Amino acid sequence: TINPTQNTVNTTIYDDGTTDGETPVDPENPSLGDDTPVVSIIGTTSLNETDFDGTPSEAVYTVNLSNPSTVATSVTITITDGSTEGSADYTAPVTQTITIPAGSTSATFSVPIIDDNVFEGPEDFDVTITSVDSGSATINPTQNTVNTTIYDDGTTDGETPVDPENPPLGDDTPVVSIIGTTSLNETDFDGTPSEAVYTVNLSNPSMVATSVTVTITDGSTEGSAD
Repeated sequence: TINPTQNTVNTTIYDDGTTDGETPVDPENPSLGDDTPVVSIIGTTSLNETDFDGTPSEAVYTVNLSNPSTVATSVTITITDGSTEGSADYTAPVTQTITIPAGSTSATFSVPIIDDNVFEGPEDFDVTITSVDSGSATINPTQNTVNTTIYDDGTTDGETPVDPENPPLGDDTPVVSIIGTTSLNETDFDGTPSEAVYTVNLSNPSMVATSVTVTITDGSTEGSAD
């Protein structure tokens, strides 16, 4: 006859590195038998404000799982300014949730870059996985952040042109020029000595002060005598 109180065994299979939810498969090798996904991030490390086709660039990032999960994994992504100025340099939420669907191992998102004509020099920001909000993943401590640098000097990394056949593309480096009085009389219309007036111009604004040296060279004048 069948023992009515001992006719069934319930067996639980673990894949978290333990035999019962607590006891390691191998105390000396904690990762043995552990299928808990590890989440990491990779992405754009440098780019120009302007893409090669003349449109504003986008920095692209991919959140990866080391192996698939039967449940969706959601993580919080946080953008932290280094030398960038937030919404003046990119259009993306400072904090956003990225979800990797069940059975998948990655999800991609982008951060649109603002393409202005103000020379700012290299500016950087960090894109970081700050938490796992759903699912059972852990965060890779050595691959949880991507540092991205934005260039506006015509290169994507300080050296490589955005478009070798069109060097000015993506280059906000100001060009300095001068205009001014081309001729005048020694005497102004009111009888006072005249003044020649000159204006030093930048082709576009810069986030830093621009100082130039202006030199007066005699043609047929006699320096301080004129």
